[in-house]
Amino acid sequence: MAQFCDALCSSWQKRAGADRGCTQGAAMSSCGMNKGHLRGEDSKACAKSAGISRACREQRLLCSSVPPTHMLERLRRNIARHIALSDAEFDCAASLFRRRTLRKRERLLSPGEVCRFEGFVDAGCLRVYYADQDGADHVLYFAPADWWVADIQSFVSQAPALLGIDALEDSHVLLIDKASKERLYAEIPKFERLFRIMTQRALVALQERMIASMRDTASQRFRDFKRRYPGLEARIPQHQIASYLGISPEFLCRIRKRDMDLPITG
Repeated sequence: MAQFCDALCSSWQKRAGADRGCTQGAAMSSCGMNKGHLRGEDSKACAKSAGISRACREQRLLCSSVPPTHMLERLRRNIARHIALSDAEFDCAASLFRRRTLRKRERLLSPGEVCRFEGFVDAGCLRVYYADQDGADHVLYFAPADWWVADIQSFVSQAPALLGIDALEDSHVLLIDKASKERLYAEIPKFERLFRIMTQRALVALQERMIASMRDTASQRFRDFKRRYPGLEARIPQHQIASYLGISPEFLCRIRKRDMDLPITG
């Protein structure tokens, strides 16, 4: 375990160096300057104005800063519901995650990009959606705090993503990349049990959602949404909920009004 942690520290340094090199390289290319000419405020202004390529954006995404301790408590509780870890095992696992802060409406993954991460939502709320050929978004699921998020097909195959992920609120996410996850399996095998359980639960939820879309009325699906996502109705736009339910915002408005008009029993 000590060797594993030492190796992780070396990995952090390499990733941080790659991130800095990626940003600086893009800046020098845009400004027509070599490394020796970039100094002080001129270097900063050049880097700021240059922007970075998609590959560099992906590198920066995976090289976000190591999460502070307080951000890891929710992750630890989530993991502890399924497997037991020693302090050393959790510390080594947690060191493989990187923190990403998202502003409202900021994208974590765009359709067509390769999903290079699985994410754990520490705070806020994200949506996972499919954009059809007409440009309409169809919400597959929401990911508030304590949920995991990814385009799993793209993550596993490293093919372009069919799904998009963005923030409905200011959010904090902890990300782990594919290589780090595979290393986690090798070094701490009980994590295979964790992700197996998570995959099974996701498949069950998907099956239930598919059956509900064929069997239940829109009112029943709305009640299931409120059960699955308690308190979320008041936090996110109505049109996002309507997209999740597969109905128009106007129809959702009528359902909500009808529910409010129902007499209270019991």
